[in-house]
Amino acid sequence: MQKEVAGSTLGPQSLFGLVFGRRAWKDVRCMKRLLTFAEQLARLFAEQIQGGDLSNPLPGRRAWAAQLGVGRNTLDAAIRILTRKGLLRTHPRHGTLISHGSRSGNRKSRLQAVRFIFNDRDFERSSYQVDWLFPLLARFHERGFRCTFEQASIGRIRAICSRGGNPSELNLLYACSVGQLRRFQNSNAHTLVIGDIERGIRLPSVNVDLAGAIRHACHDLLRRGFKTLKILINAYSKGIPFEHRNAFSEACDRWSVQPIAHELVQIPMQTPEMIAACRRLARGLHDRTGILVLFPLSAGAIMTTLLQSGISIPSQAEMILLMSRKDSARLDPVPAHYPFPTKRFLTELTVVVTRFFETGKLSPDYHRYVPLERAHD
Repeated sequence: MQKEVAGSTLGPQSLFGLVFGRRAWKDVRCMKRLLTFAEQLARLFAEQIQGGDLSNPLPGRRAWAAQLGVGRNTLDAAIRILTRKGLLRTHPRHGTLISHGSRSGNRKSRLQAVRFIFNDRDFERSSYQVDWLFPLLARFHERGFRCTFEQASIGRIRAICSRGGNPSELNLLYACSVGQLRRFQNSNAHTLVIGDIERGIRLPSVNVDLAGAIRHACHDLLRRGFKTLKILINAYSKGIPFEHRNAFSEACDRWSVQPIAHELVQIPMQTPEMIAACRRLARGLHDRTGILVLFPLSAGAIMTTLLQSGISIPSQAEMILLMSRKDSARLDPVPAHYPFPTKRFLTELTVVVTRFFETGKLSPDYHRYVPLERAHD
């Protein structure tokens, strides 16, 4: 039976399908209407033909299917749909061709396109952080925005940047490297960064105010007499950004009552290594310690290991969760937590993208930080 999906433009064997796997099939239920892969592909081709992005000569079907990451049968079905609509025609000697008059001569009639670009090396590890992605696709779908997904390969970035700025196209960069961000910064391509942005990069961005939450959590612990603070981060991430690391160290170093011991601890994501790291952490807990746990680390696994190691929670060690998901705080004892502000984050992204398509402008100095608020469970 053929699966159905909406939101992405490629099939289950495409890069998007490989990255998200089976999670995608659950989350896309938020979309209003599901299209078969062939229908999606046909709609994408029609938009590209109308916008002038697809032109003769077209690739051979075998090579084209491999390039798109879809099955040959899916591509054939999409071509049949467009042939019936008169957008494509098949010639015995020349293969599949775009019919004369199919392309729109008015460039302003192009659909508003959102291109998600992610780092092929880091996105699979960070994909668990994008629970907001499919609800965001649903909002874009309702507004008629066409969404595509692409790897941030050197060749593809060079091609996108060389096209310059188009008021009907916006690139959303997620989990991209500093070098990749600099390429977009030095081009005229309209770009919005989702997430952290390194110092010295001048691109507009939307992010959550994690530094503010770290500072607030540290002050809460210090006011209650804690003399030792630790922040736990994913060992396989690029590291904690300067603003977040600086917020943690400054909150401790500038506290009125000194000394305050503070440490950044890297915890692996794999269960055996995580347990070993948490046991080492437990052996080093001699004073009453406040522990900040940064998502996506498993608060449940960390708490369980500390308890099994003889650490009393919360009297000896108190945990505070940052960027937590709904289910991550369902522990006993219940830790304080700052949940990811999904609704406000989605609203901010939707407003920024919609405003860009209305005005055709997006200032490189635009930076929006959505606050994280402490939950009162």
